[in-house]
Amino acid sequence: MRNVPDDVHEQLQRRAAEAGMTLSTYVLRQLEDVVARPTRADVFARAARSGMSAPLTRAAGIIRAERDRRS
Repeated sequence: MRNVPDDVHEQLQRRAAEAGMTLSTYVLRQLEDVVARPTRADVFARAARSGMSAPLTRAAGIIRAERDRRS
């Protein structure tokens, strides 16, 4: 990978060493973890298809009510 700032490179190298991996293996695993997680758009689309979506204002109201209940 090119144009990686020195401080970022050093942190990645340290984390790779702590994990007992080469830098390449460590970065590859991190990238695999990132792409394995769905994007927000994927999550919202899946929720909409399943009928679980709610308007944000309704969701915010539910969260606010729960916080108030706990106070």
